[in-house]
Amino acid sequence: MLTKKDREMLEDFKWEYLTEREKGYIIGLFVADGNIFISKKLRIYRVRFYLSKTDDKVLEKLLSILKKLFAKHKIAIYTDKNCLVIEVHSKTFVKEIRTIVKKDKCLKTLEFSTEFLKGFIEGMIDGDGYISWNNAQVVTANLNLRKQIEKILEKLEIKSRIYTASSLWSSKIIWRIYFHYKGIFEVMKVK
Repeated sequence: MLTKKDREMLEDFKWEYLTEREKGYIIGLFVADGNIFISKKLRIYRVRFYLSKTDDKVLEKLLSILKKLFAKHKIAIYTDKNCLVIEVHSKTFVKEIRTIVKKDKCLKTLEFSTEFLKGFIEGMIDGDGYISWNNAQVVTANLNLRKQIEKILEKLEIKSRIYTASSLWSSKIIWRIYFHYKGIFEVMKVK
């Protein structure tokens, strides 16, 4: 049986209040720089986003979206080592993310609207990429995610180039996906 607080929290989650682009953005940023923690025993359902302390515009955009998503939820913001952590406790939000994103941080399907996919790429750029001149770059060590980003860019009729490199921090291979962004994406992280 749900407690009164649980019912209020379920009613507080307003996924339908977001535009398709905002939904895509929050999912892209989650894939790039987020995680989920669940403890059913302790009744903890937590979503965290990790940002650089200098990502003021990304933080502003993320908070704007989260405030539309949750009217009553407390959104925690704190620093941990070199990053800013944005944390929300919501079983419904965790469920929504899990319906869209697999555990390997890839989308379950690419059957989304163009606006959602643009938002997803914007979130990926703001999380694991950057803009330089008229070009964007997204970096990933996840081969399946790299393939999905390629397919999304093809679907959006955007040409991309991929370069393979070794990670500076491990023996993993990473992929740098370069593409033209000007006039297509609205990103916060511009160098």
